[in-house]
Amino acid sequence: MSKIAALFILGLIINVSAFDFSQEQSTLIDEVLTLVLNSEFETALAITDSITNCQPENILTPVLHFTALGMRDLDYNISVDSLLFLSSFKRAEQAITQSERENGVTPLSQTLLGFTLSMHASYYLRNRSYWAAYGTGMSAIRTLQNAREMDPSNTEVNFFLGLYDYGRAELRRRFWWVLFWYPGNKESGIRQLELCSENATLTRYAAMLSLSDVYLQEDEPEKSLEIIRQLESIFPQSRFVLWSRAKYYEARELYTEAAKVFEYLAQSYESSEHGKYNATVTRNKQAHMLAESGKLSEAALICQLILDQQPCDATKPLFRDTERLLRRVNGT
Repeated sequence: MSKIAALFILGLIINVSAFDFSQEQSTLIDEVLTLVLNSEFETALAITDSITNCQPENILTPVLHFTALGMRDLDYNISVDSLLFLSSFKRAEQAITQSERENGVTPLSQTLLGFTLSMHASYYLRNRSYWAAYGTGMSAIRTLQNAREMDPSNTEVNFFLGLYDYGRAELRRRFWWVLFWYPGNKESGIRQLELCSENATLTRYAAMLSLSDVYLQEDEPEKSLEIIRQLESIFPQSRFVLWSRAKYYEARELYTEAAKVFEYLAQSYESSEHGKYNATVTRNKQAHMLAESGKLSEAALICQLILDQQPCDATKPLFRDTERLLRRVNGT
């Protein structure tokens, strides 16, 4: 999955601070957000499922449930349960549609619908259904733009719309000879993300994680590191934050430090029920970082650790890459 796509999905950790929520609702959102960022997905799913079943008129909790499923898939980089994911999408979409039918279209309903459509688009991306992803994604963007028009104070949509602007600008920069007509303003996109990180309550963590990557792409590593440190102080064990730290080290060519973080991630995935694929990914990254740092014998040991496992279809390309790396570090 591409970095921008992954970040786009991560934005579905939501906040609707432009809207008026009760203390009980705010507490629930904070609880679910913390569970999701700490990869405690089953607990987040149980809480949101229970409330949704008891309060079918509540349009927030089915979206939070759907979000937890999407974030679980993002964390493990696989579709853990496609049937559950699609049924959760339908439940969230139907709850919002029913609410709009009974209570009218509101900035809240459009924001939640835009988030839901965005997560659904990410499902198509993971399954390489690119036209479906494009169509659903554009519907999400239009819905979020409508939410902003209805309530300009709604900073939550800045995350998605900011990433959209930044992503379009990057496409135009890299493929200008083909996409000279493609709109997009990178500075506007970054500024929207910054405003979201400064003014939103829950989505600001998604915006901060996104900015940590964006700043690396823009060759502003100090800004990236500042954000990572802030997030680590709040979520020290979060795999999402650890990925940002590892990418920062790799971008700065601090390969020994990157290898240590990838090792920590690998151990975390190896102890998780659905972590086999990303355990292989992170072990492979650890081996590459060790090789880049000149620790060839250690890199060879990690390569052999990977190759001693039984590959599945998804990990076969990683095994082939590991075999090539092992030959290189062994000088054969």
